[in-house]
Formats: sequence, C-alpha cells, structure tokens
Amino acid sequence: MWRTHQSLREGLTLGLIVGTAIWLWLVIIDAVAGQPFRTFHVLGGILTFFMLSRTHPLLEEFKEAEQEE
Repeated sequence: MWRTHQSLREGLTLGLIVGTAIWLWLVIIDAVAGQPFRTFHVLGGILTFFMLSRTHPLLEEFKEAEQEE
C-alpha cells in the first residue's frame, strides 16, 4: 500500500530528463536558425570572459586607479 520514495534516485532521473530536454531544445532552435551550437558557443564565451576578466592585468590596474580616487 505505502510506497517508499527514493528522493535521490527520483531527483537524478528528473534532472537528467530536464537537462536533456533543454539541451535538445537549444540544439533544435540553433539548427533551425542555421547556426548549430551557437547558444553553447555564446555561453562558453561568456564564462571564459568572466573567468579571464577576474585575473586580467588591466583589471588590476583599473581597480588600483579606482582606489586612488
């Protein structure tokens, strides 16, 4: 009668299903637009820019100039 729930297994399964559905949606939209994997390229560029901008030497000079003002 009572059914036990395995939250971890159910959460992982749902996460895989939703993640796959979103990935497929983005691939299909990009393919229809004629630019396959464009969304993933843009998102990767944003992440790369963010990671590089935190350690870029020019950023350090800008921070020092702001502190002097």
